[in-house]
Amino acid sequence: MITAFVLMQVELGREDRILNELIKNKFVKEGYIVTGVYDIIVKLKVNSREELKEIVINKLRTIEGVKSTQTVVAFEEITK
Repeated sequence: MITAFVLMQVELGREDRILNELIKNKFVKEGYIVTGVYDIIVKLKVNSREELKEIVINKLRTIEGVKSTQTVVAFEEITK
């Protein structure tokens, strides 16, 4: 299982709508509206790099109001 974080810049005022749309997808495990350079961060759990590519390119980037994304893949996960 691959864990990835997608940092998203979205159009002003569309944060809530976009996050609510994202969280409905089975691959999105967590989502946050944040401050700073990015507006939304989502945590994904996927089975392969190919699946991650498909989700980011064909699902996340195509949502109306999403201006840009940056994807960060976790090498290791430690939970409390």
